[in-house]
Amino acid sequence: MFIVVIALLTLAVPTPVYQVSAQTWVQASQSAPSTSAPAPTPAPAPTPAPTPAPTPPPAPTPAPTPAAKVRYYEVRPLAQKIELFASLTEIYQANVTHYDLWRDVYLNEYEDNQAAQRHYQWLMKTYDGFDARMRDDLNYFFSEANAWHYIDLLLGLEDSTTVSNIITYLLQLTDARLADNLGGIAEESGFKPRLANFLRRYYNSFFAAYFRELYTRSLEQAAKLNASANFNIIEFMERETAIKFAGSTPVKTVFYLTSAFMGSMGFERQDQYICLLQADTSNLASMLATAFHEIGHTLFRTYITSRDFGIKVEQVLDDPELAQAQLEFSDAYGRRAFVEENLVDGCSLYLLYRHGDISMQWLERIPVYTEFEREYIIGLVTEFQPAWETIFQFTNKFLDRKIIQLQWQ
Repeated sequence: MFIVVIALLTLAVPTPVYQVSAQTWVQASQSAPSTSAPAPTPAPAPTPAPTPAPTPPPAPTPAPTPAAKVRYYEVRPLAQKIELFASLTEIYQANVTHYDLWRDVYLNEYEDNQAAQRHYQWLMKTYDGFDARMRDDLNYFFSEANAWHYIDLLLGLEDSTTVSNIITYLLQLTDARLADNLGGIAEESGFKPRLANFLRRYYNSFFAAYFRELYTRSLEQAAKLNASANFNIIEFMERETAIKFAGSTPVKTVFYLTSAFMGSMGFERQDQYICLLQADTSNLASMLATAFHEIGHTLFRTYITSRDFGIKVEQVLDDPELAQAQLEFSDAYGRRAFVEENLVDGCSLYLLYRHGDISMQWLERIPVYTEFEREYIIGLVTEFQPAWETIFQFTNKFLDRKIIQLQWQ
């Protein structure tokens, strides 16, 4: 089940900090080029004054041109480099791998949302329109890899890149580069021509018209979201967790709107955190819910990759309820990754609370992965003091306490 994830004590003491890097998941030497946001236009230099006449009065000093205001985040409309594979993955999930879940969420949770109903019907009708070859291709390309693996290859392309140019770009990549993201399937004979033919058929027969329909609406939606408060997401996360993101280059959060009403994804580049937003995102709070969760995985990376965390994972999974929940999500998360997901999701809800978007009463009844996660959220809200400790130190204490409780049962 996908969970839709919907101040600081000022003390005169030094705040302990850890540093985590904002590097891409794949090695930098193998990554597609970063999509850097354009730098602000520099203020124009003052026009030189005319040659003065003899013995003129001194000219007044011109007032300095104010510097352009820095935007800490940016929302962008639909882009084919993202939507092409994101929509294919959702077609696959809605019709093949998670039919009941998609039907339940779209027809029940979104029953009064006309745009969501239109999108769900498009997902179903598009798959119905696939012939046997296209269905075989869909299963072939997405049974092992998912949208994240394909989109990560394309993020360095311009937002205006067309599907035709996307196909050309993919055909130019080496088998080894494709395999870094997609696995061994990319090195099979005929993989690239088969993918190119599949994408052309999908674009021409199904995707092009629907993308045009959604794009104009997404332009208006992006403009409204960009008019929200200029909130520094990274600075807030650092302050409320006592963890510093390493690197001297300012990191900007870039959001892309998508057509999907379920799920989100996050990516990293040297100067950007990139988050995909659900189609119904309408305000800063819902944007922050996505950002806190997706960027939270980077925040926790140095912690969850440690040997000590691996040991604690096996000990806390002695909890029967937590272990059973992990089995239910085993198609998406291994044992270590499931505990990480609980902690990251819990941290994101804590950050929403600190930002003032949700109440303590709401936290006590919000649907979460497990009661283990709920206990972690409540602990963060009621016990964690970032002026005195980092979130890693608090998490260690929380896990140790859970382990002791399990040992005494």
